[in-house]
Amino acid sequence: MKIKFAFLLAAVFFFVAISGCSKKNSNPVSNNNGGGAIGGIGGTGGGSSNVTFQIRSEAGQNGGTEFDFSPSENLTLSEIFVNETTIGFKDTVQITGTTAYQKGTFYPINEYTGVQNGMHFKFEFIGKTSADNKSFDVTAEYTVQSSTNNNPTFQVQLVQDQQQQPYFEFTPDTSVTVNLITADCADANVNNQQIQGDGTTVFSATVPFYIGPVTVALQSGQQWTFTITGKIGSTTGQDYTSTVNFTIP
Repeated sequence: MKIKFAFLLAAVFFFVAISGCSKKNSNPVSNNNGGGAIGGIGGTGGGSSNVTFQIRSEAGQNGGTEFDFSPSENLTLSEIFVNETTIGFKDTVQITGTTAYQKGTFYPINEYTGVQNGMHFKFEFIGKTSADNKSFDVTAEYTVQSSTNNNPTFQVQLVQDQQQQPYFEFTPDTSVTVNLITADCADANVNNQQIQGDGTTVFSATVPFYIGPVTVALQSGQQWTFTITGKIGSTTGQDYTSTVNFTIP
């Protein structure tokens, strides 16, 4: 299978999220502050809206994991429903509906304790877009995976361009360059497929990179593994090797 490595920015190419999975070291089980966390990237909004949400996580001030989110367009939120499927944890976040969240900006939501590797979350966002006051109901999925050796972690989601061609989108938790990505998926007959990066472009939490268009048949349940190598920060930074696992929802 041949897939090409493309340095594409969302500002240039319009992508619609199909679903997402993250390689962040985070798993909410209990709430430190009485509210709810937001995670994942995902889904298409109701009506004509195509709202998506990006998540990042970091160490919280109370010893747990804080989740931040970034919307794909300006909007307001009224509710967020959180459901962790492996242990049945649920939470509801009530929001006033008047706070304006800006496209591409990260906002802290809440902090959870008991975060563990392998937990799978579904986050349902209810709100309205600011531009046209369109209501949306977006569900995003987020699987937590651990990071070791201080290597960067990558959040992965499957997206489409305007021609409905699928791409894998990778969002690092810190600034990185990319030298090489190796893709493997036994279910899709992909074995040690190597995709070259340019080694100089710097990607970050707000500047993801893409692999695609993917030309093999993608099916729910396929398990993909990506091994990514490059430098942290810039071309003169520390070498890293990160492994990212992604299951097609």
